[in-house]
Amino acid sequence: MKKFVNYLTRELQLSEEKSEIIEYGLFSLLYSWLSIFTALVLGALFGLWQETIAIMFMVMLYRKVSGGAHIGTPLGCLITGTAAILLLASFTSVFGPKLAGNLIFAILSLAITFIIAYIWVPADVPQKPITDPQQIKKLRALSFCLILAWGLAGIFLFWRSQQFAYYYFAGNLGLLWQSFLLTPPGYSFTAYLDRFFVKK
Repeated sequence: MKKFVNYLTRELQLSEEKSEIIEYGLFSLLYSWLSIFTALVLGALFGLWQETIAIMFMVMLYRKVSGGAHIGTPLGCLITGTAAILLLASFTSVFGPKLAGNLIFAILSLAITFIIAYIWVPADVPQKPITDPQQIKKLRALSFCLILAWGLAGIFLFWRSQQFAYYYFAGNLGLLWQSFLLTPPGYSFTAYLDRFFVKK
């Protein structure tokens, strides 16, 4: 990877700052795909691949528009992200059959998500601050549209099939987890975990 970045730097005559940005972006992209692959493989090994897909889909989709805290190193993101998704998938397999058809839980999950979004979306990080008012407005609108669409999908699924409600329950856990990462406690939690991955 480093050799490829050095090649691009020479060919495009990039500054050191831009070279570092490209290197970080490529490593982040690589680890993002690796994280997805790792979560799916481990989910399949534990018999939780369907739950893993449902949770990961909602986390990644909502994170795209809402922002949120994350570990400062790609390896840290891979390990903690995969662990969180697998834990939520395990939680789904244990409690999903009992709670998936519970409309109160679904409504409460969406209400919590909406309140957190109203207060903290978009949630940026010091390395990538969001200061443009238009971008902030756009991200907030997209976040609320996503929450509304997910809520409407839930109403449809509850009427159609208990099996779909089970995976909707998994998706709700992913939505709640990503919502937690938007809050100050979520930032504090990731900052605590970050200490285990940052070189001293």
